[in-house]
Order: sequence, then C-alpha cells, then structure tokens
Amino acid sequence: MSKMAKVEDSTGVMDGVVAENQHEGVDLCVETEGLRFYNVGPDTLKIEVTVHNRGYSGSRPDTMLLEAAPLGAFVPWRPLQRLPVPAIAAGESLTVSTEVRLDEGDVELENGSREAKAGRFQALLEQAGEAVPSKAGDVARENKGAARDDRAAPDWVLAFLRRGGFEGLSAWDIAALTSRSGIRGGEALQQVLLSALDGGADPALLREIYRIQQSEEPGPASGDDSSTGSFRAFSRAVSRLSSSRGQLLSGTDLSAMDSSRAAGRGNRHWAGNINVHLGGKAVERHQANGLRIYPGLENWALFNLGSRKGEEYICTFEGKGVEWEPMVFHLENAGDEYAAARELGRGRECLGQGIGFGGSFVTPRASAWMAAVVTPPADRRRGGLDIGIYELSSERSTKVEFELQANAPGRGLYTF
Repeated sequence: MSKMAKVEDSTGVMDGVVAENQHEGVDLCVETEGLRFYNVGPDTLKIEVTVHNRGYSGSRPDTMLLEAAPLGAFVPWRPLQRLPVPAIAAGESLTVSTEVRLDEGDVELENGSREAKAGRFQALLEQAGEAVPSKAGDVARENKGAARDDRAAPDWVLAFLRRGGFEGLSAWDIAALTSRSGIRGGEALQQVLLSALDGGADPALLREIYRIQQSEEPGPASGDDSSTGSFRAFSRAVSRLSSSRGQLLSGTDLSAMDSSRAAGRGNRHWAGNINVHLGGKAVERHQANGLRIYPGLENWALFNLGSRKGEEYICTFEGKGVEWEPMVFHLENAGDEYAAARELGRGRECLGQGIGFGGSFVTPRASAWMAAVVTPPADRRRGGLDIGIYELSSERSTKVEFELQANAPGRGLYTF
C-alpha cells in the first residue's frame, strides 16, 4: 500500500534534529525510479521520493537529506534540503514530496549580492525585534573593494571548513572576520554568515560561529548583556530565513546548476542530479526532463563529468534513442556551457573520435564537459536516451537520463 505525505515545512529538521535509531526489522529504502523531480512553475522544482519499508517492523519517524548537483556523472554534491519522513508500517510505502525554490533570471547577481544581503540582514533582525546600525551596508561596501588577506585562517575557521556545509562561502571570507581590522564588527559578521546560509551552510554551525566570534571580541562592561541579546537576535533571524524557504541551497545556486537555464535556453524543467540519503544509504538520479528535439537533424546534449585526471571510462546507451545513432564526445577544452556549445559548433571533424556503445576514453584532466549526439528520424516525435558511465578504477557506474519531445517548450537540444 502506498501513501502520500506532502512536506510543507522542514523547520526543526534543519535545526539539528537527529532521527532515532530504527527498530530491529525496519528496512527503509528508496529506488531510483521512486525519485522524481520536475518543475511545477518556472521558479518551483517539485521533488517526490517514495520510501518503502521492506522490513517486518514499523519504522520510527526519520530524516532524509536531499542533495543536488549539475547534470552529469560523478559530479560533487551540495546539500539541498532535509526532510522529515513519517513512520511507515511494515510492508508499506509512502511518498514524501516537497518544493524548492529556483531563482529565475538571478544567477548572475554575484557582483551586487553583498549590498543586497546587507539590507536583508537589517530587515531580518528588525523583524526579530533588534535594530541593526545603518552602517552595515557601508561595512559590506568597504569589504567588497578590499584586497584579500593572505594570512592563514584561524584554527576554528579551518575546523568548521573541514566539517563541510560552507558552499558559496570562501575560506577567506570567514578568516577575514577575525584577521582583518575594520570588519570584525557584528554587522559584517552577520552579513557573511547569512551569505553562507544562502550558500548551503548548516544554520546550527552559523549560530556557533557567531557565538565564537562574539566571545573573541573585547567583552562588554560587567552586567552588559548586549552581546547575548545580539546573538539571540541573530539566531532568530537565521531561523526565520531558514524556515521561510525550507532549503539549504539558495535558489540562485540551484538555478545555476542547470547550465542550460543559466544560459537562457528556456527549458521548462530543471535538469540536474538529485541524491537522497536515508538510513545510511544513498540513491541518486541524473535527469533532464522534457527537452525539445528536432527530428531529422543532429541533436546535441551537454552534461558534466566529475572525473579525475587519467581516469578511464566506458559508455553505454539504453532507451529508444539507441536507434538514433548515439555517440558521446569528450570536450577537452570546454570550461562552461558557452565554450562547450562553441566547440560543438565547429563540427564533428573538430571533436576528435566519437565514443559509441561500449567505447572507452581517458580524461586528460579533472572535471570535463561531455556532449552526446542523436539523430532522430523525421517522423519520430519523442524518445529517451540513458547514457551509462562506468569508471574502471573504482568500478562505479551511473547513468544520465534524457527525456526528449519534439513539441517540448524551450530551445532544448543544440542543433548546428
């Protein structure tokens, strides 16, 4: 029997709730086909995860972690959202669903982000009942133009970095909080830490960093609890921002993972990788849904390969697209989608030897762009192609799924 549970808000899970150990006889599992994601709006990605209890005992409530990555194989993951999983009776299944935010048209706002965030920090703290000095924005602008300091980061900074969860926040940004004069104040600290929250940092870690930094500042006069009050206000602001969006990775960063959307190609569905951690096991899916194809022409799709230098890989193909003469090319000189598309535009003769079913290739450097080409017949309106990637050294294997439609909205696959 299958049930549906809509997760409207993951507040509490994000604040450090750790699931209890399960009873003996509980076997929670997720299958690849049970992980689905698709857009229900231009700025909203829906994720559905069907959880099975294959054991003979009912489960306790648990927590799953969702991660995201750019479309491809063996690409590094970033934390996206923690979701509660209700109790599931023995032999039953339950589908947990959630929606995460995408920031359409906002993937290139890095240059102005600090000033914008400074204003938001002030608004958040004021909502929490604490006023922030208006000079917060001035501190951000001063810091933005400052030269980077080469001094080593403090030990506590390095310790937090080793624990992970600081995507989008550089080591220098954190180290600067304690090693540079002029930006040691609480306002600048709040700016950088809430920037880290936008970049996927764990809210609990942000609160701890803020507490440590405040304790290292010259203390207030005896009996003055302004530092404690400031921490409480900051903690409330972090909780408010976390609960309002229910995701660990910013909508801007999630949008940018789909390089086609970032390039303005107008595809309906976000294309990328989603990973589910539950009960010590991980299940992932790499998928591009609803891409437009152009029958009778060569159609090119791009994806990422998170390889290591000198690794050897074998490619295989599955799906209806196997009949469309698929081949894969390793784009050695492409650093982004624009460069990859330019390289494709030069023609097959400039791409070297293509890789057919069972073919292998060796990556000359780490992290590469790959291109797949199919030529659907003029009368074919839809199909799919699953590209399998097998890494010889680790014996890992994965696949990248392309679901193709001739009448899909957006520009879809590349043609030249």
